[in-house]
Amino acid sequence: ISGGSKAVVEIRCVNSKNADINIKSQIIPKDKELQIRKLLTDQLVRGTIDLSLNLELGEADLGKKINASAFKSYMSQLQKLTGANDGSEKILLAQAVLRFPDVMDLKSSQVSASDWKKIDKALQTAVNKVQTYREEEGKALYKDITRRVAAIMKLLEQVKAADIKRVPQIKK
Repeated sequence: ISGGSKAVVEIRCVNSKNADINIKSQIIPKDKELQIRKLLTDQLVRGTIDLSLNLELGEADLGKKINASAFKSYMSQLQKLTGANDGSEKILLAQAVLRFPDVMDLKSSQVSASDWKKIDKALQTAVNKVQTYREEEGKALYKDITRRVAAIMKLLEQVKAADIKRVPQIKK
């Protein structure tokens, strides 16, 4: 999307009887959340569905999105706690602090209409991949189950043959 940023869409599904949708994102506008839930329910139908939609900021957007006061506060607190004084330790702390949700001010970032179209397309692609995976998994399960049933049927014939000999032996 714009500014060298990248939207990352991840969908995780676990089989269950009903659709239970969990959305984790800092960039989905409230007016789009219902639309996304409907898409997931309509196309994936059932299961526990976890959707994660995050924005990885490009270099053009990075400086504009850091909450500087929160960053400085966390850095000073962590430096006091860890005693980090040299450059490499400070760099490691800074990398960790940048992962804190309130340091990266993503909630205030507005996703443009053109960017949202790209995100929506990526979301649809992810849903299609989940459907494809489910179909492949279903075929593999069908093959495995039919193979196991065939093995049971074969063993059942052996049991029937052994059963004919068993009754006279018990009487004897």
